[in-house]
Formats: sequence, C-alpha cells, structure tokens
Amino acid sequence: MNRKMYFVFILLFLVLFATFAFSKNYTLPKAEIYMKINSDASIDVAEKIQFSFSGPYTFAYRDIPKGTWSISNIAVTENGAALKTDIIDNSEYTKIKWYYTAENESKTFTINYRLENAIVVYNDVAELYWKVWGDGWEKPLSELYGYIEFPKDVQNIDDIYVWGHPELNGKIGLYENNKILFQIFGISSKQFAEIRTAFPKNMLESNTFAITKAEDGLQKIITEENYATFTIA
Repeated sequence: MNRKMYFVFILLFLVLFATFAFSKNYTLPKAEIYMKINSDASIDVAEKIQFSFSGPYTFAYRDIPKGTWSISNIAVTENGAALKTDIIDNSEYTKIKWYYTAENESKTFTINYRLENAIVVYNDVAELYWKVWGDGWEKPLSELYGYIEFPKDVQNIDDIYVWGHPELNGKIGLYENNKILFQIFGISSKQFAEIRTAFPKNMLESNTFAITKAEDGLQKIITEENYATFTIA
C-alpha cells in the first residue's frame, strides 16, 4: 500500500468512525418514581425511566449509592416482561445493569426493589430522606414525576413536613390524603433531586425495618431545613 492509498484509507476510517459516533445518542424524556412505605417501615420502590434512543443500544445501568439502607428484590422489566439483569455491588454503590435491544425508538424500563432501614424513627416522628433522582446520570432529565405513599391516611396535614433539594423547577403536594406527590422539570445531567419528609411515627405499625433513635427528631430536622424548596399546596 503506497502512502497516498494509506492516507485515503485512514481518512475514510475517520469519516466512518465519526459518522457512527455522532449517529448514536439517547435522551431521558421522563422518569416516574413511586415509593410505597409499608407498615413495617420497609419501602417498595418502582422507577419507570423512559429512554429515547438514536442508534443501536443493548444495555443500561442505574447506580444506587450505599448507605444505612439495604436493597433487595431487584428486578427490571419492560412492559411486564423480565429483562436479563446483573447486580454488581461494591463499597460505594449497587449497580443495576439490564440488557435489551433498541434502535431509533423509545423504551420505558421499570426498576423494582425493596428498601430496608431507609426510614429513621425518632421519639416524636419518622423521617424519610431520599434522593429520588441520583447525580450519576450522564444525560439531563426533562421531567420527574412520582409520589411517596404513606401506609395510612394523613389525619392532619399539619403533621406532614416535606422539603425538596436543591432549588429546582417543581412542585409538591399532598394527594389522595396518603401520598406526597412531586413533579420536577429540567433536571441537568449529574444533578440530584431529593425529598425529605417527617411524618407521625404512629403511621407505622412497627419499626422492624427502620433505624430507631432514642431522641426527638422534628425540631432538629426543622432547624436543618431553614427553608423549603417546595411547599405543600
């Protein structure tokens, strides 16, 4: 191969590589997060994440940071059908990786799991403080929607406290007398969104899967939350 032909070959390779690279992309139009607090303080979580693919894709993953909580019963489905899933644990997070085939189309995947020891029960209140959207996503999210469901109906709205972090374009409110409903728009890549709520501890029948602290918690929580990003409407 002479030098001229070699140069043409390299140039053609670079053009083809660039064409392939720029033809493959994805966006995240919407995610729905549903958290059901059970009477024993465990939480059943369902995350429905919509991907819009340009080009071929075969897998995706979701990293859940490690903490005081434990995660079990992990499953990923598409339209109710189970997908091949790998669970990879390390000291920092649990990686949920699932496999599929997609090309130039939209798909919605549902990630189900159970949380234990994610709720803290104090002498006076119970608290859930959770990142409903993590900071590990490489793409922005157009809309996040979801709710946190209590095991019992709310008897007095003044007994429910809720805050959102950081300051984002969104809203939050009490829905159907037993859910905290939230909606957030335009979450940037690598940006988290979290919700903190304090509620009457007698909404739980037991503390089996909660962390208990023999101290009052409400005033400490309110002091830490010297402003609310969202307010109950």
